Amino acid sequence: MLNFTYIIILLPLFVSFFWGIIFAIHLFSKANNPKKHLFFFMLSTFISFMSGVAFFFKNYQFYSLIYIPVVFFALSQFPSFYVYFNSLTNKKKFSVKIYVHYIYPTVAMLSALIIHVFLFSKEENLIFVSKYLTGIEVIDQTKFKIAFYIDRFYKISFIIGGVFYYILTKRRIKEHRKITQNYFSNLDAVNLDYMLIINILLFLSLLGGVFFHAVNRSLFVQTPYLLCLTYVPLSLFIFMVGYYGNTQKIIFTEDTNCKQQEINKTNTEIIKQKLLLLMTENKLFLKTDISLADLATEIGTNRTYLSKIINEEFDLNFNKFINTYRIEYSKEYLNSNSEINLTDLAEICGFNSYSTFNRFFKNTYGVSPSEYQNKIFGEVLDERREEKRREEKRREEKRREECVLLLKCLFNIKLRKVNYIIITSK
Repeated sequence: MLNFTYIIILLPLFVSFFWGIIFAIHLFSKANNPKKHLFFFMLSTFISFMSGVAFFFKNYQFYSLIYIPVVFFALSQFPSFYVYFNSLTNKKKFSVKIYVHYIYPTVAMLSALIIHVFLFSKEENLIFVSKYLTGIEVIDQTKFKIAFYIDRFYKISFIIGGVFYYILTKRRIKEHRKITQNYFSNLDAVNLDYMLIINILLFLSLLGGVFFHAVNRSLFVQTPYLLCLTYVPLSLFIFMVGYYGNTQKIIFTEDTNCKQQEINKTNTEIIKQKLLLLMTENKLFLKTDISLADLATEIGTNRTYLSKIINEEFDLNFNKFINTYRIEYSKEYLNSNSEINLTDLAEICGFNSYSTFNRFFKNTYGVSPSEYQNKIFGEVLDERREEKRREEKRREEKRREECVLLLKCLFNIKLRKVNYIIITSK
């Protein structure tokens, strides 16, 4: 039966293996699917932790056999995660520039190849792993010392790389927030706020990694419980990346109207008029999932040019441009339907959540939709009360007129009767 230590050691291995199988199916997709990069991240993680399992279960022969590829895959973990996130948030097509992130892991692997294939024999590799990396014996030969310090350098570069890609990812999240405002009317599905949680887990993993690589491996062999400080946050990090990566849809698609147009006042004015017509007559802003690409297709232009026109002609990004029309429409709708449910109103106007509708409405008019509804509803009630008072007054006046008319009739009848009596008495 597995004890707690074994479970901790095997946990990241099983988590990365599970998600690796899930993402492997995307390798057969012809499209530039970001999940292909996520598969490579899981593969790198799996192989890295497989070496850890071999080391801590003292299978040094297997560890020495996979040592060289492990150098590459271990140092590729953070770059592959960043490449995935960058491909997910980048509106441009696939670029060979992404392979720049794998230059250092490749160089490190080649250096390990030279040392452990050309300088060391199989027996020496086994001795290096089982005696020197474990700290059982003191290194006495020069070539073993060189190999040991290079191995240390790999550890330090792993930590530095983790910090570097943590900063890059955090900066990319901020850039993504700005970019999506120019491309999408509803940001809930593309805001990637969950990446902030993943980045926190990445930071915790880095702290664990600093501890893991700062001390000698022998410490973990002697005290396996210390592995919790590294393996638990890493397992959480891998699981969260896999979970959200599996549910995340592709954010940016290729621009089908990518032909370059001449940017001049005539074209700008034509596109501007078409845009206004689609907003005022067709009311495309009522579509919940309307995007810049959809609008560009309707107009017959490319999204880059359309975004430029919206930015320069209306001094708004696409998100604010669409939601301004939605808010104005919601106000008009409320004025004529003051008793409508506000959640239903948000959906009618194209918002995919009431919270987004509430935020935009309050920013635009200074009051929340519910406050405005109460105001309108109050005015409607006041108007109804006033109308009721006017109606009662009209009825009262009518009754008075009828009473006066009745009195007049009675008076005339009485007068005729008196005249008749006078006439007959004569």
